[in-house]
Amino acid sequence: MFHFYAITFCCLLWLVFHCSVNCSDINIWRKCNETYPVPDATLISFRNNGTIPDENNVTSRCFTDCYGKKTCMLTSDGGFNWTTLEHILSNFKMKHSAMDIFGKCKHDPSDDVCLQSYLSLQCVAETILSLINAR
Repeated sequence: MFHFYAITFCCLLWLVFHCSVNCSDINIWRKCNETYPVPDATLISFRNNGTIPDENNVTSRCFTDCYGKKTCMLTSDGGFNWTTLEHILSNFKMKHSAMDIFGKCKHDPSDDVCLQSYLSLQCVAETILSLINAR
């Protein structure tokens, strides 16, 4: 049963961070990693559970900002792309809106855009995991 949840979680994270425009996931990883080079361990951790090993590492946080924007999870100003989040919720057949489910993920504005993006995406990943566990 654990393997089912693990595979489901990985698939949902892929959906969360999958781009809704003409681009491939691996190209986004590469592009963001060219601009914000991070170790493989950071890439794996972020892909698997939405976290980065060293949350104080500015380059890692900016990698997540880049990735969130290029995958259409975040808007250019760092806010949530609610259309993308609604699409994610459609996989759960939720009766609540994305704002109801992910609204708690909105953090107070900060001058550190990369930190804000990282915290927002981390919260989305945690929320999706809780939805999976609730099933």
